[in-house]
Amino acid sequence: MAYDFSGYHTVVDVGGGRGGLLAILLQAFPSLQGILFDLPVDRAGGPAVFQTAPLQGRCQLVGGDFFAAVPAGGDLYILKRVLVDRTDDEARTLFTNIRRAIAPQGRVLVADPEGRSSFGQLYDMLMLMVFGSRLRTEAEVQALFAQTGFTLTRAIETRSMTSLRLLEGVPA
Repeated sequence: MAYDFSGYHTVVDVGGGRGGLLAILLQAFPSLQGILFDLPVDRAGGPAVFQTAPLQGRCQLVGGDFFAAVPAGGDLYILKRVLVDRTDDEARTLFTNIRRAIAPQGRVLVADPEGRSSFGQLYDMLMLMVFGSRLRTEAEVQALFAQTGFTLTRAIETRSMTSLRLLEGVPA
């Protein structure tokens, strides 16, 4: 894996949809607990994934609106392909809510396609056509972090087929 999840206790997958990413992390790291947080309709397929051993009892399924609040107590908050169709104001609201909820030594991890890769360029074009939005640069995410009480600590390029870039922030 491109990122070491072994030092975390509770991962909150914000806007995690059906929980595919969170299920993979919980399978790979048996001591990890998870919170799948999304709109209630988007969580419809999630429960079955988390009702089987060894994931049973290790994930809370929480419905809500991340523009209002996010579940508290996580030491890692993941946003995979969540920011791309959000305005800067919406992104600031989301990061502010995470900043209020995150553990003092916690981290926030933004996972979006890297805009310079072939996949990232196609994804960026699709987002522009469908939502009128685009992928943000590292500098743009860094600025959003700074405006909401986070500091960008590192950027990690993955070798995934979708060329994900991971941007890690910590409370300032």
